[in-house]
Amino acid sequence: MKQNLLVIVGCFFSVIMAAQNISFDSLQYWKGDITHFFWNSNVVKLDQNISGISLIYCPTSWDEDIEFNLTINLNFSPSANNQFELLLSNDSLFKDSNLVALKVGETGPNDGLDILVRSVLKFRNSNRGWGKGGTESVSIKYLQDSLMFFEGHNKRKLGAVHFMDFPKFIGLRCKYTKSNADKYKFDNL
Repeated sequence: MKQNLLVIVGCFFSVIMAAQNISFDSLQYWKGDITHFFWNSNVVKLDQNISGISLIYCPTSWDEDIEFNLTINLNFSPSANNQFELLLSNDSLFKDSNLVALKVGETGPNDGLDILVRSVLKFRNSNRGWGKGGTESVSIKYLQDSLMFFEGHNKRKLGAVHFMDFPKFIGLRCKYTKSNADKYKFDNL
């Protein structure tokens, strides 16, 4: 009897802990253009053969000390027509009025992962190494009414923005030409 009770209590705590650490690598959490992406375990890859814009997003239940991580892999040179944005918003339409974006996709080799608030550049990343694409991990942490953005495994701080309410949605938006329609990959969500 005592052993059964310990197993039940152990299972209860496992369920509670799993609920606290949501993994976003499952298709069940995401909405939007999910059929535009190939899902395999914790790897999400854009899988298109025409030019376009694809957005996937999921609701969040952030509170203080929450962190979101992913690895971005862009196998092309970002440009105005080949961009990636990591979006945070209080509504699923990602309206400019409350949008915060981490964006890569300028013209030229001197591209960086920059922070925009309401579509206006807020922080220009000093690391301008995205001109030829590449792979880098990104982290976002919510703490004390601020979103803090970090780049790389050593977590170089990109900047912080005041965000009064907890973000309710996180999204990944890809704008792409036909030649790059299958070259966006996200890992370690």
